[in-house]
Amino acid sequence: MQTKQSTLTWQEAPDIINPYNLADILGIGENKAREMFNSQGFPRIKCTGVKQIADKNAVRLWCMNMEVTPEIVGKIFQKESE
Repeated sequence: MQTKQSTLTWQEAPDIINPYNLADILGIGENKAREMFNSQGFPRIKCTGVKQIADKNAVRLWCMNMEVTPEIVGKIFQKESE
């Protein structure tokens, strides 16, 4: 079984990521990244049509098994705008 190497760090990633970015960050396949984007509780940005995008910081918290509530996402965006 081949292992995929991570080619992108959280710091290097754009603020808004898609499944391709997530796959590069975590060193996983693109299909697995899409499954994560579609899983319940994933902090995906809604109302974007077929685009699958998410805030990088919210995804990072989610990957650490931290609950990402709308209040936390609001604080992330507030901090970034300062």
